[in-house]
Amino acid sequence: MFTTVFVKELPEEQPQVRKIMHRISLIDQMKLLKTRTFKAPQALMTKYKAWINKQMNAGIFYRTSVPGGVSMFVEAKSDSRVCPLVDLRFRNDKTQADDTQIPEQNTILNAVARGRCRSKIDLSNAYFHTRVHRDDVKYNTIKTAFVGFTSQVMMQGARRAAGTAVRTMEDLFHDELGKNI
Repeated sequence: MFTTVFVKELPEEQPQVRKIMHRISLIDQMKLLKTRTFKAPQALMTKYKAWINKQMNAGIFYRTSVPGGVSMFVEAKSDSRVCPLVDLRFRNDKTQADDTQIPEQNTILNAVARGRCRSKIDLSNAYFHTRVHRDDVKYNTIKTAFVGFTSQVMMQGARRAAGTAVRTMEDLFHDELGKNI
């Protein structure tokens, strides 16, 4: 039951274009910083390369030059997968803030408490399922231990990512906000 919703493995495809897309609003678009490339632990290189190949096969990453690209590295997850991480500190310093208000948590908790049924959503890879606006993809470059890429999805840790995630959830659940959520 619900096999397309509750999947065992995430689909390996580019996320669909939605109404809400991530924007990268740089303060000075002409100022690209040189950032160092992080090394990945040799023991994780095979899994790291396999993860990158999945992203390329799905059309999420494509090879490109990376002036001003952020450095990507990996850490091991407890379930033997790799967790890709990016150092966005320098780009975040040059990005305009997004002051999207986070919903008031007690209101949401009270709505959930009134419900007969409760469930939760696994949003552990939600950022990788949010597209970057086509005008801003050129700023979403990554340096890896292998080669440079442009990513078409939002990166965890991006300065405006939390606001994009909140707007996405509000858009998806707007009919239920205040009633069941």
